[in-house]
Amino acid sequence: MTGDVVILGAGFSRAVSSAMPMTAELGQEVLNLLSARGATGLERLEFDGSQLERWLSRLAEPQPDLSAAKNAANQSLFLMATEAVRDVIVARQQVAHADEMPWWLRRLLGVFHFQKTTVATFNYDTLVETAVGMAGLFDGESRLVTGAESIRHMPPLRERPAEGMQWGTQRSDTFRYLKLHGSVDTFWIPGDVSGASIGRWYMPGRWGEPQVPDDEDRRQVLPGTEAYIVPPAAAKSSFYANPLARELWRTTAQALAEADRVTVVGYSLPLTDLVTSGMLADTIVNSTCEVVVVDPVPDVVGGRLVELGADLGRIQHVGGDDCVMRWAEQLDEDMTVELPADLDGDVRLTVGWGTTPWAAVTSAVARDGDGLARVQVADAASVPWGSATVPVRELLGPMGRPDRIEVEYATGRRSRVAHAVRWSEDGSGRYLVLTPSAREAQ
Repeated sequence: MTGDVVILGAGFSRAVSSAMPMTAELGQEVLNLLSARGATGLERLEFDGSQLERWLSRLAEPQPDLSAAKNAANQSLFLMATEAVRDVIVARQQVAHADEMPWWLRRLLGVFHFQKTTVATFNYDTLVETAVGMAGLFDGESRLVTGAESIRHMPPLRERPAEGMQWGTQRSDTFRYLKLHGSVDTFWIPGDVSGASIGRWYMPGRWGEPQVPDDEDRRQVLPGTEAYIVPPAAAKSSFYANPLARELWRTTAQALAEADRVTVVGYSLPLTDLVTSGMLADTIVNSTCEVVVVDPVPDVVGGRLVELGADLGRIQHVGGDDCVMRWAEQLDEDMTVELPADLDGDVRLTVGWGTTPWAAVTSAVARDGDGLARVQVADAASVPWGSATVPVRELLGPMGRPDRIEVEYATGRRSRVAHAVRWSEDGSGRYLVLTPSAREAQ
């Protein structure tokens, strides 16, 4: 595993949708929900930053300074708190799903897909998985990529998917998404070090179509289980002792150790998160990889990396309120494509996914000097791919073959071409199918 590794924190989900809570907001909502459900001993609690994570970690494991009775009470409160965390995230995610998927997120997922990026996350939500399911990404075998494939079916789904969803463990060639702290769609029997009880439950809902999950159905499929929500600072516990957690963390550590570039997006890197701090200290700190911090205030996170031993000269910053979107768009704009060698004047330009054309290119312009070419695409309903008339030679300007091609859809949205292949129904290769990183919704 070489190339890019991306680490996502709560700030990434917040950039995807303003409905998603940061840690302090999540903590306050959890307290309000616990109080409404009759929990006691919460009066003096007030969360700011990583205090929610420290509180959950203290509740999760027996503490040597507490009596057996108090530790038992803490365990009960921890189970209530993790259920509340899940309920808050699920409710916020439904609000996020009421909106259209951000265009920059489509572009980013396309970059991840075509570059086979390793993406590790500490977020509990499933916004990325639902976005993958709607992004229209195809692998080299023209197989449609699903969110379950991005997580490699780890853990496996314990319920037959809804109508129209694929069944089984299809293995499309795409980026890997590692959920290190659990997920709102994952459940287990607390303390199960074997990992046999850990299972994923299908949650309905998608961008533009929010739905409320049916927990009664889930309890029939996964009886006696609780939400698998991992407190970050619980370094030595059954949360990390099970085989699933070990595999996810070891895979992440290997990818970090071999990475050329590591990007930390919206993750504050609290030093109380001993597991993550230790992994980063053992991997990127001792390597020569480039490190990029994407955060509204990147100096703080960069400083924590320096405290762990990272060389300040290797750290780049992307800051500001819209830093995540700008970073994603820049990744897309940096995409290059290699055109097939055997192009001639009879080849016509189309845009499509897999090897299947979708719509015709209505104009193409090669630019001198910077290697960038632009093509415009009509709406597929008005100009289908079979009407393609623009020849490939219009992309081949005086500077030769472009290595960067920008597609502009009829809506004005743009994304870069990540793949190009000759195709035709009769095998003659009459069409050059350009595949952009982001697909317009149909």
